[in-house]
Amino acid sequence: MENITSEQLQNMLQEKVTICNYLIQNISFRDFKFRNINISQCTLTNCNFNRCQGDTLLLSSCEMPKTELKYIDTDSVEFNNCTMSGCKFNGANLHEAKFNACDLSNTSFTEANLSGGIFKNCKLLGADFGRARVSNTTFHYCNLSMSNMKLHSFRNNRFIGVDFNEAELVECDFTNVIFEDCRFNNANVLNAIFANADLTKADLSGLNVSACKSLKNARILSYQAVELTTQLLAHFGFKVM
Repeated sequence: MENITSEQLQNMLQEKVTICNYLIQNISFRDFKFRNINISQCTLTNCNFNRCQGDTLLLSSCEMPKTELKYIDTDSVEFNNCTMSGCKFNGANLHEAKFNACDLSNTSFTEANLSGGIFKNCKLLGADFGRARVSNTTFHYCNLSMSNMKLHSFRNNRFIGVDFNEAELVECDFTNVIFEDCRFNNANVLNAIFANADLTKADLSGLNVSACKSLKNARILSYQAVELTTQLLAHFGFKVM
């Protein structure tokens, strides 16, 4: 893997070529305006894209832990098979962004615009979505264990293959949400709303229903009703004879 200087990188970006198999270190893209950035199979160390603006940002098969991408604003952004643990997307405009098969553990999306975004096959352990915009954001086959998603509204959304183990879901609104192959083991669902939610294909064995604010008209199967009833009886101290 070849090292690249800041001047070389700037020239390559202006020429709109694909940047492939480089070691990019200690380079700041702050306030950089671009047309198209396509970076593939690179390692980025101590770099930041803070406040970058442009048309298309595409990164594939890159190692870029703890990269800063605060307040970036692009028309189209996509990350494929990237290691991005500890990255910071604070305040970024990631409207309709795509994250495919990425490691986003402990990444901060605080106050980011993720509306219409797609997370697929991503590892999001400990990710922070504090005050982010998540309307119509899709999560398919993602691990959201220990993530912070509290106070968010996911109305009319769909979660497929999502693990919410120990996630902070305090006061989340899951009204009319469809859950398929989802797990809630030890998730904090204090005052969460599951009204009219479809839970028939979810694993409810770890869902603390007594902490929820509303499950009105939520759809469950008969065996799930038995599980939840048993849980509630134990919570209130009943002893079934």
